[in-house]
Amino acid sequence: MPDDYDYGDLPEHDQQEFLYDTIGFGDSPQDQHAHDMFYEAFYNDDLSISDRIDIMDELSDYLFDEYGIDFEAIWDWDDFRSWYDAA
Repeated sequence: MPDDYDYGDLPEHDQQEFLYDTIGFGDSPQDQHAHDMFYEAFYNDDLSISDRIDIMDELSDYLFDEYGIDFEAIWDWDDFRSWYDAA
């Protein structure tokens, strides 16, 4: 898809899958546990901020322990926030 593709036109589930796949977690897209933590942290609007932070920390630790992926190094919150706010 071109860089200027409007992902906002995709159904919500497809947008979520696109975001997960775009991050580039290596082997983890086949890892249901990593996938579930990501979805819980990013898309469960019923979570408190502290619960969301706990899940993000657990996800970060899990990705590092299982795959050697430094989540903080590959995830840019400022870029995500800009993209999200523009959508």
